[in-house]
Amino acid sequence: MRVTPLRNFFLIPENYQHCKAPLVHRFWELTRKIWHARNFKGQVSPHEFLQAVMKASNKEFKIGAQSDTLVFLTWLLRTLHKALKKKNTSIIHQCFQGELEVVKEMQSKGTERRESGDDQNGGSQNPNVVRETSKMPFLMLPLDFPPPPLFKDVMEKNIIPQVPLFNIMNKFDGETITEVVRPQIARMRYRVTKLPPYIIVHMQRFTKNNFFVEKNPTLVNFPVKNL
Repeated sequence: MRVTPLRNFFLIPENYQHCKAPLVHRFWELTRKIWHARNFKGQVSPHEFLQAVMKASNKEFKIGAQSDTLVFLTWLLRTLHKALKKKNTSIIHQCFQGELEVVKEMQSKGTERRESGDDQNGGSQNPNVVRETSKMPFLMLPLDFPPPPLFKDVMEKNIIPQVPLFNIMNKFDGETITEVVRPQIARMRYRVTKLPPYIIVHMQRFTKNNFFVEKNPTLVNFPVKNL
């Protein structure tokens, strides 16, 4: 609601008068209520919008039931884009879509990895390594936390690490290697080739184990200006 082009788009009904999706019109009504010049209340009820969400998602997201925010945001952006797109673009993609260059290195079938063939810069001199380069659009970037601390300090309190946002965004500098094991073992390098006007990043703070959910306590320092 604070993304200026998105807000302005939904404040002008002529922009989407061709669209019949109820979710789009309930989103418009919610936008209009929040930004109404004579709205003196401190809050706005999203009830009609939530009903449209529940219906459009086939009750995947229900009123009163907690859901994963990342799953919901991903669904909402994709659903709005699908309903609003003209010539394969929409206000959603114009605001949030960027592009990645993805370089994937993996062992060719029937060969074994020979570490002696890898140079120190992450490149490979091994003829058995297959390299694939592709372009991939994105609506949000997944960032990885550093591992949580295993030990306590002298005051018997958990150490809460801090990390600058720049450090965990190094994943997309085109040089940092990310090891993956699925769908097959490979080394990945990502480089942002097109930045969207508004970038969405997400960090998976919670991981599920067999018996409990573990939370990574790392604090991420965001710059206020000039990101």
